[in-house]
Amino acid sequence: MLIALLVPLFRRLPGLKDRTDAIFAWALMVVLGLLLWLGLDCAHRWLAGHRAHEAWLILLAAIPLVASALLALAGNLPVPVRMILIVVAAIAAPLLFLGLELLSYDWIDSAAGTIGAIVVAIVGYLLFWRLFDINDTAPHRLYKKKLGEAYLVQPDPAAATAPLRNNVSLRLSDCNGHNRAPYHLVNCALNVPASENPRMQGRLTDFFLFSRKFCGSPLTGYRTTGEWQAFNPELDLGGAMAISGAAAAPQMGTGTIRDLSFWLALFNIRLGYWIRDPAKPRRTWETPPGLPYLLREMFGRADETRPYINISDGGHIENLGVYELLRRRCKYIVAVDGEQDEKMTFKGLTTLQRLAYIDLGITIDVGLDALRLAATGLSHSHFAFCRIHYPRTKRDGEESYGYLLYLKLSLTGNEGEFIRRYKLDEPAFPHTSTANQFFSEAQFEAYRSLGEHVGDKMFLPAIVGEEMAKRDASVSLETWFAEIGRNMLDALPR
Repeated sequence: MLIALLVPLFRRLPGLKDRTDAIFAWALMVVLGLLLWLGLDCAHRWLAGHRAHEAWLILLAAIPLVASALLALAGNLPVPVRMILIVVAAIAAPLLFLGLELLSYDWIDSAAGTIGAIVVAIVGYLLFWRLFDINDTAPHRLYKKKLGEAYLVQPDPAAATAPLRNNVSLRLSDCNGHNRAPYHLVNCALNVPASENPRMQGRLTDFFLFSRKFCGSPLTGYRTTGEWQAFNPELDLGGAMAISGAAAAPQMGTGTIRDLSFWLALFNIRLGYWIRDPAKPRRTWETPPGLPYLLREMFGRADETRPYINISDGGHIENLGVYELLRRRCKYIVAVDGEQDEKMTFKGLTTLQRLAYIDLGITIDVGLDALRLAATGLSHSHFAFCRIHYPRTKRDGEESYGYLLYLKLSLTGNEGEFIRRYKLDEPAFPHTSTANQFFSEAQFEAYRSLGEHVGDKMFLPAIVGEEMAKRDASVSLETWFAEIGRNMLDALPR
C-alpha cells in the first residue's frame, strides 16, 4: 500500500520520472528477500525440532525429479495431469538449493563453520566465477575425441608401414586449402532462449555456421575464420564436428525440454559448447565461461549479448542441413534424410520448407505421396524430386529455380533378402531410436546395405532414362539432374 501511494509522487519528480518503475521493482525485491529470509529461519527452527523426519524430507525432495521425468517420458498426458506435473517440476531447482542450505546450516552456524563458509565463498568466487571453464568439465572433449578417431584419419608418412593416424587436428581455415571442392559448411544451432530479438520469439535459436572462410550467424554477425579462430584456439574441425552433432544438452533449440534443462545441466549431460561470439573482440582481462554461464544454461537464460554464446547440434533448428545451401541459392541439392521418422511425417523437410519461406522467401514444391506408408507399411519410393523457387533479389532482379533431390530412409519391399530378414528381427528398422548409440555388426550392415540400395535406385533407367543409365560416372551433375527432372517433374511454368 505504501508503494502504491509513493509511485505517483515519485513520477512527478523530474530526476526520477523515468526510473520510478525500476526503483520500486528493486524495493519490492528487497521486501521479498526479507520475507524469504524469515521463511528460511522458520524452516531452520522447524527442522531442528523434527530431525526424525529427515527421511520424509528426502522423499519429498524426490517428487519434483519424478515429475520432471514423467513429463519427459510419458508422452501425451491429459492437460490437468500435465499442469500439475509442470507446477511440481517447477519447484525442483529451488527445492534442491533449499535442501543443500538446510543440510549445511548446522555447520555454517558454528564459529568454525562461519569462517569456513566465508573462505569457501571467496575461493569459490575466484575459482568458479573467474577461472573455471565449464567447457573443460563437459563431455564435449570425449565426444570430440571419439569422433576424431572414427573420421579424422590420414596416412602417417613417418611410419614404415604407413598406418593411419586418427584424431588429426585440422584448423577450420586449412580445410581444402587448395580452393577445391567440397566447401564444407558445418551447421550448428545458436541457443538464445532469453534473447530480446523479436525474430527469436518462439524459435529460441538461430542458425550458426562454421566454414573455411567465415563463422557466425545472422543474429551475431560473421567474422573471417582465420581471425576468429585466433580467439578460439581450442576449436578445430573436430571440435566443430562434435558441436554439430551435440544432440543431448540442456538447451536444444526448438527441441528444448524445459522441464529437463535443469537436471541435464546438473548431471552434466552437456554436449553443447560455449564459444566466443564472433562479433565481439577478445579483451585481455576477460575470463573463460564459468559458473554464471552454467547457470544460464541450466535455467534457459542464454542470449547473444554475452562474450560467449551457446551452440549445439544443427538439428536443433533444421535437421537436413539444407538451409545454408538455400541461402546461397544453390541450383542442385542432394539431401539424405536419415532422421528417426517411423510414421513418415517428414518433420525435417517440412521444417525446412517453413524456415526457408519465412526467412528467405524461398518456396519448395514437394510431393511426398510416394514416400508415405501404404497399408502394407511400405513406401512406393525412396526419394522425391522437388523444385525450389528462388525469389527476385536486389542484385540480379530475377527469380530462378533450383532442384532438391530428397532421399528418405524407407523400405519399398524390393530390398535384398538380408534387409528384409533384418526387418523381421528388428521391426523398428530403419528408424531405430537415435538414443541407441551402440550398433551391432548386423545392425550397421543393415543400414549400410539399405543406403547402397537407395543410391543404386537413383540410376535406374526409369529415373534417368535408358541412354543415361548406360553412361559412366563422368556425366555432369547438371545432366544427371536434368534427366531426373525430365522423368519426375512437370514442365516449368513460363
